[in-house]
Amino acid sequence: MSRPIALIVDPVGSGAHLAPLFAQEGWDAISVMSGHGINPTMMASHRPERYLDDFVAEQPAEALERLGGRRVDAVLPGTETGVELADALAEAYAVTGNGRSLSACRRDKAAMADRLRVLGVPAADHAVADSAGPLVEWATRRDTWPVVVKPLRSAGSDGVAICSTPAEVSGAFDELIGSTNKLGLTNTAVLCQEFLAGQQYLVNSVSVDGRHYIGEIWQFDSTYDGPHQLYDRQKLLSPYGPVQDQIVEYTLRVLNALGIRHGPAHTEVMFTDRGPLLIETAARMTGLIHQEALIAAVGHNHITLTVDCYTAPERILARPPRYRLRKSAGIVALRSAVDGELLDGPALDRLRSMPELAGVMGGTLDPGRPISRTRDLFTSPGLAYLVADTAEEVDRAAETIRGVEASGELYGSVS
Repeated sequence: MSRPIALIVDPVGSGAHLAPLFAQEGWDAISVMSGHGINPTMMASHRPERYLDDFVAEQPAEALERLGGRRVDAVLPGTETGVELADALAEAYAVTGNGRSLSACRRDKAAMADRLRVLGVPAADHAVADSAGPLVEWATRRDTWPVVVKPLRSAGSDGVAICSTPAEVSGAFDELIGSTNKLGLTNTAVLCQEFLAGQQYLVNSVSVDGRHYIGEIWQFDSTYDGPHQLYDRQKLLSPYGPVQDQIVEYTLRVLNALGIRHGPAHTEVMFTDRGPLLIETAARMTGLIHQEALIAAVGHNHITLTVDCYTAPERILARPPRYRLRKSAGIVALRSAVDGELLDGPALDRLRSMPELAGVMGGTLDPGRPISRTRDLFTSPGLAYLVADTAEEVDRAAETIRGVEASGELYGSVS
């Protein structure tokens, strides 16, 4: 009897780790690259040898022609660029998915907010334009500064600028329009959004036939370098609490409004003085997952949960609504003030010998490794995952990392 087949669209980043876990469940996988010009860093994670077939198809018809009459049992995105093609192919194969009718709302940040408002879910105010004038006019008319200017379709902190004047809005627009973002897409229009002040949270979930399971809730902190957002650190929270309950209730409303009924989602929420408001939701797994760290902390990770959605959905349905915290965990986004390299010496040894350090994603701790001055998530030297018995131990470890960086002995300019 032939093995079931998972069709994975753009299996890079976290998505590159799906095929081995499908294989453990007795499934084979096929890779379809959507042809969106995924950046080289993400493409470096692609492993064609893991798949029965590996090909490029920008349109559903191309993929269907290549696959011929081959049976497909599941279709899912490996990363953000694969969401819409995965929706279309799941519908074409009549396998479980989220459908095509709301695909654009799950990718386009303006359409996402508009959809929430139609259904009475609180959402941030915004304007979209392909020229700077309407955005400047909108921001000036609101006269509540700062505002956020960013791409309609990207990820991380790519292209995000915090603007405090009309001139800054215009300048941020000029930097984005016509440029290629980190997902390989041309920015043909730009979003200007109200600045949401408050505490940010991240929610990773999976869904089976409209029933949602909350796999992680993170408190997320960031700082700013001029107009640009710099990731600082994340703290894995207990699953229940007054704030967590409000965040989860709001997240479930968002998932339902956007038609995310099956598979993974990564939701970013700001808890404001108006309550929770959506920053954005992505109908795919979160990025840069340290699988072992999350398994130690909660017994699973977003990759294992996603595979369960398709290979053994009864495992998800049998779970309580939210995860159980086994250990404390945190993430520190490493930050360098210089372009240069990772220096060999006591500072690096101190970092690597920390008992709380589970590993670094998005980079290595190899001496001599080139690093860039950190301007956003994509130029961070990496995300350091921390795991310990208590939250206090995680916090102290995070402060130790910042102290090592502040010593000036971890990153050095290349002479």
